[in-house]
Amino acid sequence: MQTLAFAPGPAFLSRAADATWRFLDAHAQSSGAGTVVVPTAAQIPGVRSALHASAQASGMPRLLPRILTLGHWLLDLPPEPGLPAARTTLSRLLAVQQALKTQAWLREALGAQDDAALWGVAQVMVTVSDELSQRWLTLDAADSDAQERPDALEAALAEALERTYAQLSERFLATESRIVLTFWRLLSGAADPIPVRLHAMRRLLEALQGPMVWMSPTDPEAVDLDFLQRAAEHVPVLAIGYDWNARGEVSSSCPVTHADFRDLLLHAWPECATPAQAAHEDSDTELSAPVLHIAGAARFEDEAAFAAHTLVDWLNAGRRSLALVAQDRIVARRVRALLARVNVPVRDETGWKLSTTRAAAALMRWVDVVQGDGDTAALLDLIKSPFCLRDINTAADAGIATPAWVAELERRIRRHNVSGGWGRLRRLVADRPAEEADGEPQVSRLADRLGLLADEAALWRRAGNATLEAWVTLLAGTLDRLHMRTGLQNDDAGRQLLDWIDRLRASVHGSTDAAARFSLTEWRALLSMLLESAVFSEPAPPADRRVVILPLNGARMRRFD
Repeated sequence: MQTLAFAPGPAFLSRAADATWRFLDAHAQSSGAGTVVVPTAAQIPGVRSALHASAQASGMPRLLPRILTLGHWLLDLPPEPGLPAARTTLSRLLAVQQALKTQAWLREALGAQDDAALWGVAQVMVTVSDELSQRWLTLDAADSDAQERPDALEAALAEALERTYAQLSERFLATESRIVLTFWRLLSGAADPIPVRLHAMRRLLEALQGPMVWMSPTDPEAVDLDFLQRAAEHVPVLAIGYDWNARGEVSSSCPVTHADFRDLLLHAWPECATPAQAAHEDSDTELSAPVLHIAGAARFEDEAAFAAHTLVDWLNAGRRSLALVAQDRIVARRVRALLARVNVPVRDETGWKLSTTRAAAALMRWVDVVQGDGDTAALLDLIKSPFCLRDINTAADAGIATPAWVAELERRIRRHNVSGGWGRLRRLVADRPAEEADGEPQVSRLADRLGLLADEAALWRRAGNATLEAWVTLLAGTLDRLHMRTGLQNDDAGRQLLDWIDRLRASVHGSTDAAARFSLTEWRALLSMLLESAVFSEPAPPADRRVVILPLNGARMRRFD
């Protein structure tokens, strides 16, 4: 395996592209042969552009090699007959939750005092188990000799787990640590994510064709390095990375003074150097304004406003490719709102938690209404949303943020100080004053609409200790009976929420997990946790990428003005 490293900065991609072409020209049997592997999909456009520019500069017509992530490459492998289907995250969470649920001493040892905490502990166990697998399992655990024999593959994996468990258990003697290690063994079978990935990497080694270039700003993880070294036994392999000491200006140790830190930043972003600093740099390095600014802000709003003004000023100055690194998601969201006021298009690569959207909030508000026996605070929030009962409103309500029947219900709730209880709410809308007998049509439908909500809540309350499949089916049915689908389909987050629910139903239906039983409280806790882990990706015009919001690691190997 060959390795190359170039200084990080504006020239990195150009140098990496030139090196890639030289490597492919030396080892590829035909034009277009070879594969370039990058860390994430975000780097693909920049690497493709750099390779295209390098090919044009050489004056030789060339077909670009395939550019993809290792994860996508593994997904391209054909399914392997005989092996069990990969376990879903939900299935693994259920396995831990059910184990904890039946053992009081185990819940006490891990601090799971209630149903919500139980799911939280289960999620931590799954996460830690995967981290242990990623750290300790090797490609040898996914023995290639066992590819056609699932039992042999499981045995090889179990042997690796047992060997590692014995080593770790000697170091960690606490009860909690031993419990974690035990769950790790249970959550690391041949159908679990990390073993599945390791096995796929072993299969990919056997299917490699043509040279491979591994292009990444960070050193490969132990398993990835093992994969590259084994791949080099089959095909030519070139690894390209960052060299922070390429110009001999930055110490290999961590920066300890302000000057060291400044030099480190300027080494990464030499375009931020001032003219005086640029005079001390090599003459072949492109250095220009703007300088690097560090701005202090006393308040959250000041920070967001400064960032938004800076981005707008840069756009007005003619720059067309700007990056906003979202170290603080709340500030980044506020910047996004400020930019929207002046019609600046923004593409968000970080995604939001689906749970933070209005659509998901309306869904969880419905569960709160059920749990709270018609809690009026949750009820008013629900019916004021643009999703609940909106497609049965009268023509007079069209385009009105708060329909007349909603306003009338809120007025009565406030007047009579009703905090909840479906019986009280039904009487509240049934006992109408005489002077309102010939009132507006919307008001006369109050009892019908409240009755619809009360009847649906009764279905949920009667479900009792229902199966997982029953809860998911009931959830999907509620969206229809409360006429929520139309509103959700007209909302970007709502459409993604509907897709998420459909995928949840498909994954549960017919599975071994479908029969697991949960109370309403447990179901609400599970639903909330799953929504927390789901990501909402806001659609953006693909052609306009002037301002991009991205995580810090998403800025690697990319160019911005």
